[in-house]
Formats: sequence, structure tokens, C-alpha cells
Amino acid sequence: MNFSPEIFKYLVLGVLLLILTSLATALYHLTAGKGDSGKMLNALTWRISLSVALLALLALAGHFGWFTPHDFGRPAATPTPRAPAATAAPNTPAEPDSAATPPSAAKP
Repeated sequence: MNFSPEIFKYLVLGVLLLILTSLATALYHLTAGKGDSGKMLNALTWRISLSVALLALLALAGHFGWFTPHDFGRPAATPTPRAPAATAAPNTPAEPDSAATPPSAAKP
């Protein structure tokens, strides 16, 4: 099944807009204070239902390949060549720099 990424993007944005509208409606009914908490409960129920539906839609879309996630945090497909880093010789103990240590700080 071919699914256009543009249509999918607008579908997700539409559901997000519906979620925000439902949340704003619940906030209005909370602040209006007319004693009818049923309308607020109904708006919050719609918000939760739409959020679960959006999560299911994103899971299905990822499963069927309707969208591809960004490569954030993944290694590059073609590694770029880098210059070798300068490293210390192996098994060389690090000696303190005697010139950097003042004589007063030296312990007997």
C-alpha cells in the first residue's frame, strides 16, 4: 500500500490539532465553573482517545514503512575518513613535570 508522506504528515498534524482543541475545550469548561464537570470529562476523554489513536497510527506507519525516522544518533551509512589521532606510546608511564611544580609544593 503506497501512502504519500505529505498526506501522512497532514493527518498527524490534524490529529495533533484535534488533541489541542480538545484540551482547550476541557480548560474552558474547567475555568468557566458552571458546575457541569461532565463536559470537561468528555473533552478529556476525547483527548486521551485521540492520543492513543495517534500513537497507534504512528506505530502502524512505522511498521508498514509509511515514514522513515531521521538518522539522529545513528552512525553514518558511509563513514567519513578521518586523520589518525595522536596517541601516547603504549606502556609509557606518565611522569610529572618537575618544572611545573614549584619547590615549595614538593613533598620531602
